Amino acid sequence: MKGWIPCTLISVVEETHDTRTFRFKLEQAMPFLAGQFVMLSFADGPHADNPRSARAYSIASAPTNPEEIELV
Repeated sequence: MKGWIPCTLISVVEETHDTRTFRFKLEQAMPFLAGQFVMLSFADGPHADNPRSARAYSIASAPTNPEEIELV
């Protein structure tokens, strides 16, 4: 799938002192396969106008629920 899908951060889990898992609720389903990644960018805030603020994250959740994803 190409393009941007708005999402809402619903939880943050501190796994270790320098690793966190972020869970997002997607505004539309995004089917994915194990091993895929997403580019995360900010729509507002201090980095919204900086195209370099986008970053790749591995999807850590199982592809059984395409309406939520966990990123590490």
